[in-house]
Amino acid sequence: MNAKRKELRALNEAAWDKRIDLSKQKLDSSIKKNTSFVKKLKVSLTSEKKNELLKDIKSLKLEKYIAEVVSAIAEAKLKNQADVEAAVEICSLLHQRFSDFSSLLQDALLKQLAPGSYSSNNLTSEQKEKEDNTRITRQKAVLPLFIELYLVNVFRDISLNKDKDMLIYSVLRKLLAIDKNMHVNIPLSVIVMSNYGRELTGIIPQKQEEEKSEESEKNEGEGESKEESIQKKEGSKKTDDDDDIIQVPKEVQEKLKIHMLEYSKTVEGQLNKAFENLKKMEKSNHENNIAHGKINEERKEKYQKFQKIFENYYSNAKILFKFVNRKIPEFKDEEEDSLGVSFKISLNDKKMDSFQSDIWEDEDSKVFYEQTIDLKLMIPTALLKGKKDKKADKDDTKDSEKSSTENLDQNLTFTMSDPELDKILKEKSEKMEKNEDIVEAEAEDEPISIEDKRNINLFALDPILDRLPYALNRDAIDQIAVDFCFVNNKSSMKKLIKTLLGVPRQRLDLLPYYSRLVATLNKCFPEIGENTINELENEFHRLQKKSDQMFHEEKIKNIRFIGELTKFRVTPLHVVFHCIQVLLNNFNGFNIDIVCSLLETCGRFLYRIPETKTRLGNMLDIMMRKKTVQHLDNRQVLLIENAYYQCNPPEKIIKPVKERSPIELYIRKMIYVDLGKYTVDRISKQFRKLNWDDPEVLRVIYKVFFKIWKLKYINIHLMSYLVVDLSHYHPDFGVAVVDNTIEDIRIGLEQNNYKHNQRRLAMIKFLGELWIYNMIETDTIFDILYTLVSFGHDQGKPRPDEFSPLDAPHDFFRIRLIYTLLDTCGTCLKEDSRLNIFLVLFQVYIKTKFPPPTDILFLIQDIFEVFQPNKKLFNTYEEACIELDRLILEDRKRNEPKVIFDGTSNENKTTFDNENDNDDIENDNDDDDDDDDDDENDDDDENNIIEGEDEDNEDEDNEKDDDGKLVDGDDEDVIVYNQDDLKPTEEEEEEYKREFHQIMQESLDSRKNERKIQQFDIPIPMGIKKDLRDNNSDSQDDDSEEEKNNVEFVLLTKKGNKQQAKSLAVPNDCLFAVSARNQREIDRKEQLKLKKLVLNYEEQEEKSRHNKRMDNRRYYRDTWK
Repeated sequence: MNAKRKELRALNEAAWDKRIDLSKQKLDSSIKKNTSFVKKLKVSLTSEKKNELLKDIKSLKLEKYIAEVVSAIAEAKLKNQADVEAAVEICSLLHQRFSDFSSLLQDALLKQLAPGSYSSNNLTSEQKEKEDNTRITRQKAVLPLFIELYLVNVFRDISLNKDKDMLIYSVLRKLLAIDKNMHVNIPLSVIVMSNYGRELTGIIPQKQEEEKSEESEKNEGEGESKEESIQKKEGSKKTDDDDDIIQVPKEVQEKLKIHMLEYSKTVEGQLNKAFENLKKMEKSNHENNIAHGKINEERKEKYQKFQKIFENYYSNAKILFKFVNRKIPEFKDEEEDSLGVSFKISLNDKKMDSFQSDIWEDEDSKVFYEQTIDLKLMIPTALLKGKKDKKADKDDTKDSEKSSTENLDQNLTFTMSDPELDKILKEKSEKMEKNEDIVEAEAEDEPISIEDKRNINLFALDPILDRLPYALNRDAIDQIAVDFCFVNNKSSMKKLIKTLLGVPRQRLDLLPYYSRLVATLNKCFPEIGENTINELENEFHRLQKKSDQMFHEEKIKNIRFIGELTKFRVTPLHVVFHCIQVLLNNFNGFNIDIVCSLLETCGRFLYRIPETKTRLGNMLDIMMRKKTVQHLDNRQVLLIENAYYQCNPPEKIIKPVKERSPIELYIRKMIYVDLGKYTVDRISKQFRKLNWDDPEVLRVIYKVFFKIWKLKYINIHLMSYLVVDLSHYHPDFGVAVVDNTIEDIRIGLEQNNYKHNQRRLAMIKFLGELWIYNMIETDTIFDILYTLVSFGHDQGKPRPDEFSPLDAPHDFFRIRLIYTLLDTCGTCLKEDSRLNIFLVLFQVYIKTKFPPPTDILFLIQDIFEVFQPNKKLFNTYEEACIELDRLILEDRKRNEPKVIFDGTSNENKTTFDNENDNDDIENDNDDDDDDDDDDENDDDDENNIIEGEDEDNEDEDNEKDDDGKLVDGDDEDVIVYNQDDLKPTEEEEEEYKREFHQIMQESLDSRKNERKIQQFDIPIPMGIKKDLRDNNSDSQDDDSEEEKNNVEFVLLTKKGNKQQAKSLAVPNDCLFAVSARNQREIDRKEQLKLKKLVLNYEEQEEKSRHNKRMDNRRYYRDTWK
């Protein structure tokens, strides 16, 4: 653009000395084309038609039409900057061809740029405003064209200026100098400075200076020296000033700069005055609203108009100040410390425009108090006409509003000081007190005219009023409002108001719905709201004089009704504050309860709307100061504090959101949001897909699985499932989770912090779930159970007479932990003998506590009903301890460890085992009962083989250490003793032999009187048996073939005291022989079976317990699938 200006300026400068010779050119002088060109120039002087118009100028002979051309250009409507540039090119070409064009165009444009006439007093303000708007609109299009023609040298300062003054300065001075008070021409100054400020005044806007400084700093950061940067900066500045931008003469530039700065200064002063006037109007309107309960429409219109003017003025001033490098003043609402307020009032038709977003506690309250139904959309218009004639009231209010309006026009202010406002409230209070009795009498005995009685439809109104006590929702009370409109008249309104005010004092829950009914009807019948408020206000003053306690509930009902109507914007604000002020002036006794009830009802509402925020805040401060000064009981202090914080709750400190990586957010979402019964398998697959080699990912995974208490309690078993599944692919992960769980349980016992109780319950639950999925052994569960009972007690045994700081007698949380663990996995441990011992120890632990509360007592009962339903609980601590000692001794006997003696001789090497000892004793006692020597030899051989295998196994498993002691390689409990330490003395040997002989003798004596069971096959005495062997050996060779077919039996006879045995050969197929042989075979098999059962008893018992536990675990594991 600047390049084009330079080009046109050079051509125009040359044209002042020598015009283009048109005599040699063939130009069209036809009237039709010339007049057509003039019309086209007037109507379509735009950038799109520029080339066409330039072509016509070069082809037409326009000497006779210059005046028409100038008039067309001056009247052309230039809509944007592109049209202005097109007009400049056209004017430049006309200036280069015709010598008188410039002077004519300059005069025409100067006439249009003439300032408005401010001396005429015949015009009204509206006419002046309309005239100024029309003039400024036209000058906004002409002024840019005039400045552009001046810059391209179509207009000159001296040659064409009759006053010998600088042309552009003269034009702008006339426009702005006369406008230093009203600043109507500020839009023109904005156009000048925004588009041509640098060319005309040399002022560089602040934004451009900052951009240049940033470029220079960037260049310096790249390593340029200061001298180079300065030279470069000066060179660039010189280039911009001299080459790109067309400079006006310095004398003109200096004068224009001074003039524009002075004008901006006057704009700033006028802006401050306008804001002060606006604030005064706001204060006047607000105080008028408090004093009279409303603002008349004329005040609203004037305020809205002035506010709109101020906003436009402020926006133009902001742009102007930007280009003259002046800071725009900031305007803020200033709050006063007095009870009066100076806040901006929303004067829009929408009631809730001034409300803040947090005025209501929740969305339901907002809908209830803000969104009332519009009866005009539901009821015919004829039924919504009020019966009250308000013509006299309108005449009275018009006079008062007229005087206040004239005052507002002159000064734009209407102020009411705090003393005046207090005076109004005081006079009103005195008036209410004087007329109290009269009002009460009128309210009770007001007659109803005969005409009104005829219009009352009792059969229609009474059912509506009977529904009021049962209308406890929004729809029901709205329906009553609709139904009332169909029976509306003056008498029905009075009866409705009387019914509403007669609400029982115990039914405070009806007040919000009654207030909504009044607010709904008040839109169409304002007399309902006014009469209701007047009655409540009269009742308030009447009850203030009655200090009897029987009226306390009535006072609370009255003040709460006023508060509910306040939230519906039915109660005028001055009425509410008058009530508060009366109560604060007599701040004692039951008035404290009343003012607190009012503040709890509508205090939050009043504190969050701009109109009353400051005033209520000051009253709250007064109330808190009186609370500090006066001596009040705790109940009243608590009421005051609750009311205060209900109105002005303390600010909540917002915790900063913790920044998390995307992978951490994804893992947390899977665990805390998506984890469920049907998604656990998918989540397990997603976890396996994660990069377990990344330390950050691994840290997040461990963090999630370590902090089980952050999970939903019902999903803990799903987490244990994930641990088991993932441990198959990452074994270290499963070990780490189990170790952390046990460690966290231990830390919880050490700290015993009640804040971590929920965390400890979650961890103990997680431990039980891990056991169900075979992640930990049964021994670990019992270790945790015993730790829960014994940790923190002296020698691991709880005692009632010893206090433990980690487990106080009144602390029952460990019982809850034990219950949680047994409830999770205890049913799978029913067959384990160790559980019985623990339950007895658990009873010992319970007896060391104080009597448990009911909830803990129920937990204890549930435990023993599940695991020991047929056993009674011990009554005392001593009984439980005796039973515990007995069970421990029995368990030790069953699990007595092996004892191996150190030595090299096999004779001195002895192994004590309970089961082997019992077998040896049984063998010794049954020697006489064996069938024959063959069976005994077989048994001895088998025992020898077993003993030999045991010795070989012991030799293989045991290894000698450096000291020569044997070390058992098995995992069994083996105690190694030194032979020298355990070698008995001679006295101990003699005593042992004597006791052993006595035991054997007693055993034999006891068996003498036993009656032996008769058997078919009895043992043969030793002497007779030997004789039979000798006889059989002699005849063995002769009867070998016969023996094969016969079975030998011995017939035992007795002659006197001598027994004789005779051998008998019975055939094999004899019934007697077959029966004997079969019986012997059955006895042998049974003996082998019993022997095998005895040998494998422990192994079978352990397998049975293991299988039962596994079945129970599978059952619990599959229940949620």
